[in-house]
Amino acid sequence: MIEEQKTKKSYHIKNFYLDPNNYRFVDQKNYKFIEPENITDEQVQKKARTFIEGNKRDNIQDLIDSFKTNGYVPVERIQVKSIGNNQYVVLEGNRRLSALQILFEEYEQERDIGKLNPSIFKKLEVEEHDKELEQTHMLVMGLKHIGSNKKWASINQAKFIRDYIDKFDGDTYDAEESACKTLGISKQKLRRFVKALSLIEQYQISDFGDQFTNDKFSLFEEIVKSPDIRVWLDWDDTEYNAKDIVNKERLFNWISFVEIDGEEEELILEPIITKSIEIRQLKIFINEEKALNIMEEYRDFTKGLINSKNKEQINIQESIGDLRNNIYSLLPYKDHMEFELKKELEEIYKEFIKIIPSKSTIWDKKATNNSIYFKTVNSHFNMLEIKKYKIFDNFKIEKLNKINIFAGYNNSGKTSLLEAIYILSKQNDMNSFLNILKLKNKFTSLDPIWLYNYIKNSDIDISGIFNKQNVSVQITSSKDKKAQKSDYLTTIEISSHIEKESYNSKTYISEYSSMVSVSIDEDVNLCRSMFKSPYFYNEDDLLLSHKSSVERKLFEKVKSFIKKIDSNINDIDLTNAYGMKRFLVDTELIKDRRIDLTSYGEGLQRVFEIALAFGYAKDGIVLIDEIETAIHHSLLIEFTRFIQELSNEFNVQVFITSHSKECIDAFIENQYNTQDISAYILENKENKISYKYSDGARLSQLLNSINIDIRGTK
Repeated sequence: MIEEQKTKKSYHIKNFYLDPNNYRFVDQKNYKFIEPENITDEQVQKKARTFIEGNKRDNIQDLIDSFKTNGYVPVERIQVKSIGNNQYVVLEGNRRLSALQILFEEYEQERDIGKLNPSIFKKLEVEEHDKELEQTHMLVMGLKHIGSNKKWASINQAKFIRDYIDKFDGDTYDAEESACKTLGISKQKLRRFVKALSLIEQYQISDFGDQFTNDKFSLFEEIVKSPDIRVWLDWDDTEYNAKDIVNKERLFNWISFVEIDGEEEELILEPIITKSIEIRQLKIFINEEKALNIMEEYRDFTKGLINSKNKEQINIQESIGDLRNNIYSLLPYKDHMEFELKKELEEIYKEFIKIIPSKSTIWDKKATNNSIYFKTVNSHFNMLEIKKYKIFDNFKIEKLNKINIFAGYNNSGKTSLLEAIYILSKQNDMNSFLNILKLKNKFTSLDPIWLYNYIKNSDIDISGIFNKQNVSVQITSSKDKKAQKSDYLTTIEISSHIEKESYNSKTYISEYSSMVSVSIDEDVNLCRSMFKSPYFYNEDDLLLSHKSSVERKLFEKVKSFIKKIDSNINDIDLTNAYGMKRFLVDTELIKDRRIDLTSYGEGLQRVFEIALAFGYAKDGIVLIDEIETAIHHSLLIEFTRFIQELSNEFNVQVFITSHSKECIDAFIENQYNTQDISAYILENKENKISYKYSDGARLSQLLNSINIDIRGTK
């Protein structure tokens, strides 16, 4: 919202002057900037009015006729600013003032001015703007002629935008952002305009500069729009300059008339490129020197296309253009088609959708058994440092134990901490990293645009000590010049380290193409790890857990524990009915058939899934987010003891988050190896995460003596 002080005033028409620097004029061939002190000069005003009136007053004849027919109706008042001595220059309304000046001259010559009341000449009401608010004046002008239906030509818009940014951008004011928000244009379009204008100015000082005309602006706009052509020109986005002088001069030659010496007289050759569509086609073979040389030799754009290795892309473009035109020609008849024709269109549509590019549903691979670095684990994580991950910044946590409980209120980073530990355990495993993003955000597949926006400003840096060795993982996103696909977005790179050994994964992400691994070592995990959350379901992990639990004789123990929860359950088996793997329950309550485990409450299902995870994660880690969710408080003491027993039996380190005091109490009240427990209260103060630590013995004393609630206090 532009706020500005405006004052309504009335003056004689002779007190007002046209603005000779109006952006309506800047595209004129003989336009020159007029210094403020020369605005009232008679010749300057005469030239400005000539610009505004156009040939035979064509540009303002509609206003003259309207004023004569209807009188002067100030729907929008003329906007002015003072230039001293009771004189005013017009900011908005130069056409109206010019029309009124003509009618005033006719009135003084006693010619007919129709229904126009001559009193308007003595007392023309205007709105005067505060002379100090130059920035606001420009934005008001821009709103009228960029952000509305009264648009200037593209080159005039570009010059206005560039002048505004040059004049007002500074350390404390982002002129780009202001212009985009106020004028309602995207930053992409704004920068494209400024780039095109900069290239035009480079053209104007070249040998072909006198050939520039406003209708060439679209050519330059297409040039700077193409990433391939910008690379070929070695375009500098800091200075808005084409640094490859040779290629720049070649390009200018292609879009210009060229003089060559003939046998008898000088010959003038036509430009090779004259249309925007040719620039769009040029980008397809801009890096094929052979095709460019042939195009230059014959000064024939078509010959360059024909000799391009990528000419099939041209055919595709032409076919799409024909298709578009044919569809547009059919649209007016869509309500008049006979049934048989509609059926024929349906058949065509079925074929058409086979070739429509769809955004790649990337990385939907099944979970895999990757190489496990530590075959024997005598000591799990005892320290973790998160230099950068989500809300964590240079966060270090020590004294990690067999059972680690993280408590705290929402936005204290509990879940993010588990994610960081999981990512560190997976090392350079791209599959696991992307899979946790997919599951956590409840996607059936990862959209590449979403992934690009998520990862581009979210570098990750996590380290720790596992099995008494230093381990770390860094995940970054950056552009790779080697990427060839036109829909390429970014490259995700994972670099992991175990002591002095390094492992790397690098993957290209494209909008419409499948993800491509461009340099990848063997996927290495520190250990087997599994993340259990009440907010997403991971069938692959559940099936892996079941397989490992059967092999390690855990499955029967889990079923026995489940029977304590529901004594009517006789057995649970994994079946493959109807091509789907399902856990079916044999229960006393239903004699003639088994029922799906999903028919039971979420609490029983969650106990089942968490317990099975220990079979898979032998010698590794299990991460359980909000362990108490859906589990009845009467089960907590037995279930927490069961978790600790499994942790010991399978040598698994456990990381748990909880909001529940009853759950935290249960780990002490179950009276099982309290010395294996560490508890942490996470606190978020002004987006800085800290923690308070208590070992199991101390926590037990505190709970027994003062019934402390380690979830924290508000």
